[in-house]
Amino acid sequence: MLGAIRTLIVDDSSTLRAMLDVVISNHRDFRPPVHAADAVQAIEILDNRLFDLVLLDINMPGMDGLQLLDHIVAKSLSKVLIVSSCSVRGSEIRSDALKRGAIACFDKANCIKEADRFVELIRHIVAQKCQPALWPDSMNLAIDRLAGDATPVPVLDRPVSPDADMQGPKVDKSAENPSDAVDSGGK
Repeated sequence: MLGAIRTLIVDDSSTLRAMLDVVISNHRDFRPPVHAADAVQAIEILDNRLFDLVLLDINMPGMDGLQLLDHIVAKSLSKVLIVSSCSVRGSEIRSDALKRGAIACFDKANCIKEADRFVELIRHIVAQKCQPALWPDSMNLAIDRLAGDATPVPVLDRPVSPDADMQGPKVDKSAENPSDAVDSGGK
């Protein structure tokens, strides 16, 4: 399928935007990426066009990437892959971005040397029609293996529907402690 994947690259560095453009444009299944130099420009673009995935930096002047992530998620504008040097494994920013709704994070320092894995990660994210919280464990493992540095959103052990019981599964309390279920005979 020629040019099926639509991406928006949001980064204040024109060098990084150009590098990501080259990485993505080398693949026939991607359309030429659209670029935004800051969050305000990204919002204007997102208001007028649909994208399969936004590649989003965190540190930008004005509205930062986390604030833009909140906007994108709140309006369900697109899936978001954080591409930032401050979102390395174990960082608070990475954890915060995933909690706010980012699909995964990828260290921008690895985008060129790990270009094939980066592109494969994008393909896997875009191929999924469901929300990340409903992905099977195998999808999370595949993303983790492909991205190496990407951390997918944790999956739930069961699908959640709008009318699902938010209290979780019912637990038989008598089965928790067998000694509670046995009559001690007053001893």
